[in-house]
Amino acid sequence: MPPKFLLKFNAAVIKEIPIPESVKLLTIGRKPDNDIVIDNPAISGHHCKVTKFGNVYFVEDLGSTNGTYIKGKKIIKAEIHHNDQIDLAKHSLQFFYEEELKEQGPADKTVVLNSEAQKEILERYAQSAQPASSPLPIPDIPSTDKTAYLKVVDGVVDKTEIDITTIVTYIGTTDAAAIKYKPGSGIFAGGAPEIAGLINKRPEGYILKALKSGFPKVNSQPVKDQILLKEWDVIEVGKTKLILLSKDRT
Repeated sequence: MPPKFLLKFNAAVIKEIPIPESVKLLTIGRKPDNDIVIDNPAISGHHCKVTKFGNVYFVEDLGSTNGTYIKGKKIIKAEIHHNDQIDLAKHSLQFFYEEELKEQGPADKTVVLNSEAQKEILERYAQSAQPASSPLPIPDIPSTDKTAYLKVVDGVVDKTEIDITTIVTYIGTTDAAAIKYKPGSGIFAGGAPEIAGLINKRPEGYILKALKSGFPKVNSQPVKDQILLKEWDVIEVGKTKLILLSKDRT
């Protein structure tokens, strides 16, 4: 069953809005050029938008006058799930995505690094790591009061969310990697690197280091050496796509 919104005004349902699986972007606002038009002065001309990454949906405020809320909290950009309600002044959009419930797999598995594998990868990184060629800008994710994590939006891995809590987090196909991915197809099928890259947590931010040059991609661009990650960057390895996000330490 495809996802849908129920448009409500003061809790009364106005209409049902199906969302075709092929649609990756929906705009919401008062102006008639929006995909979902809410003709009310309290709604901004272009109030917010809903985007789809893989099988995961997000809502983002577009600088509206009265704000976009989920569960009473004003948001700028947030993930939405089955039965979540997006509040826009006196209107609301309740999200129904029953397929999401079917896609939720078993509980997360814990990956334990044995000391020999850890030592081997650390040595490999030490040999290949090079300093950044230019000063790094301040990242969008503060390392002082927030924790970064990767949200899996497409592909097969053993976890749907991976916290980045250690100084070095490895990306690969073996048990030595905290972020494991499916190799995919094409020129890397059957020959995907055991360790494709790593994320290095530094004072200046989160650095993605490519251990196989050009294999990891960030926002569809191959990484040949290293890159400073920003929140909402899309990391692609094989057929797997992950989004870098942050959350409060609570």
